Amino acid sequence: MRSRMDPVSTIAELQRLRMKDGGPLRTTFFSNGRFQHLAAADGRLVAARLLTRVSLHNAPVSGVRESLSNSLLRAMKYRVTKIDAASDQLDWAIKLFLDHEAYVPAITLAGAAEEIAGEAIGKDSAFRELLVRLSEKSGLSEPEVSQLHLNRAKNWLKHWKKLKDEEVIEIELEKEAVQYLIRAILNLAVYDRSLSSETPRFLNWLGEWEEDLNDDS
Repeated sequence: MRSRMDPVSTIAELQRLRMKDGGPLRTTFFSNGRFQHLAAADGRLVAARLLTRVSLHNAPVSGVRESLSNSLLRAMKYRVTKIDAASDQLDWAIKLFLDHEAYVPAITLAGAAEEIAGEAIGKDSAFRELLVRLSEKSGLSEPEVSQLHLNRAKNWLKHWKKLKDEEVIEIELEKEAVQYLIRAILNLAVYDRSLSSETPRFLNWLGEWEEDLNDDS
């Protein structure tokens, strides 16, 4: 019997949040300028955000070519909003997760993306909704749910907090990574109905993973 507070149960709660507003997203792409779009289950469109980069390649050619070989890397500038940064972090978290099984950096990047978008939407964030639901179901206080369960893996991986290097944590890295990825995806979707470019690939993987998980239950 699974605990209500283990990663799989947390992922199940996240999936209920994902189903809440029209069901899971379909992954059918078509292009429109700078954005890719997906059809949501209710027929509405969701923009897949593409990071906008402004560099010397967009500058006038005159007077630039001579200095490119020595100063290109130093001179490149990026115009990045907070949400663009969150989207880029989420994309790399997904790539690390799917392509390299690099769960530790995937958790850290997805956690950063989740925090940025979560702060933008406040009480509507996946973390806040999970916090209330799991606190009510478990009888634990919200700080306990946050520190001992929802944010335990992310906080342990990024903070030293006077620990010793030989101190370890035992966590299910893949399942923890999955829940942070879903939380980040949900927060971006709530913020402006956008999806990062790698999200459809992760959602396809997630559907297959859930089927395997149910078969093993």
